[in-house]
Amino acid sequence: MTSKTIILAVLLLFALVSAQAQWLPQNSQTGEVLLGISFVDAQTGWACGTAGKLLHTTSGGQLWTAQPSGTAKFLRDLWMGSAQEGIIVGEAGLILRTVNAGQSWQGVGSGTTAHLVHVHFADTQH
Repeated sequence: MTSKTIILAVLLLFALVSAQAQWLPQNSQTGEVLLGISFVDAQTGWACGTAGKLLHTTSGGQLWTAQPSGTAKFLRDLWMGSAQEGIIVGEAGLILRTVNAGQSWQGVGSGTTAHLVHVHFADTQH
């Protein structure tokens, strides 16, 4: 194969993959600014934001329902390791943990008052 053929094949493959990926705008039904989002599969996800806003979807983002976060602080990011377990981080060292799909959240001591902006884990244990 010549280098032109390889480049053409790569460009064609890229065009096919790009044509399949579609982003569609979704309405969150909230006036709060959403700062973090995490999906555990194509349909089930959570979003968090200002004023303690926490939203949950089981329709791939087409319909969102509010869940209680137990705080009015800015929730800056969340990570859901499964449909049941997740972590939210936010302002003033806030860490919240759920083990029941976001129905309730318990505070976890962070040892800091700095704003926590992002959260990532390898799995629910690490």
